[in-house]
Amino acid sequence: DSLNWRWPLSFDAIGAIQNKMAVVRHQGKYGLQRLNHTSVLSPIYDSLIVEGRFVRVKEKFEGKYVWNLYDTVGTRRNPKSYDLIGSFNGSFFPVKHNRHWGGIDFRGQEIISCVYDSLLQHYSPWVLVKFKNQYGIITEDDQWGIHPQPHTLQIVNASYLLECKDTQQILKTFDGSIVYFTENPVTIFPEFLREKQSNGKEKDVTFNGLPVPALITLPPPKTQT
Repeated sequence: DSLNWRWPLSFDAIGAIQNKMAVVRHQGKYGLQRLNHTSVLSPIYDSLIVEGRFVRVKEKFEGKYVWNLYDTVGTRRNPKSYDLIGSFNGSFFPVKHNRHWGGIDFRGQEIISCVYDSLLQHYSPWVLVKFKNQYGIITEDDQWGIHPQPHTLQIVNASYLLECKDTQQILKTFDGSIVYFTENPVTIFPEFLREKQSNGKEKDVTFNGLPVPALITLPPPKTQT
């Protein structure tokens, strides 16, 4: 509140100051203002989200709402507008266009074509997608790693995936080699799979398909008398 005197009184609300800038609201519209009273983006947008060096904005254009990507200098990055631009995931911004999903990089270039039913999971360099009601995995430059198939998939990490085929959970490498399979439910942890067996016990399996070695509990040291 102590900073409000520095800003024009016409602003209805002023957000937190970050990198000498703040999101402002004026007559229900949002913009981005510098501390020196100059505008990065005028308050003309229906929604405005700042993420690091980038700004995602929603505005009405020719009767429909669209999203665009700007940087914090005020330069628009994307050549074409999208129905939605999602949050940056470390590699790209998920985007939606004509009911299909793709991705743009920080330059605003469409590196993943908007042809997918949905983007389900991202684990660099892989993206799990739904395509024509089937499941597949593409690279971040839009090349098929695992071609579409009817069985659900899950990316385990950069080297392994889990295929759910009928009643089986199959741990595979991306070149198609089967490492482990089971009909029991499994939970993915960063370093292993945890399988819940039919007897209620749990079994931990490494991504090499081997049981996780049990921890050896050492007895406490004897007290010298």
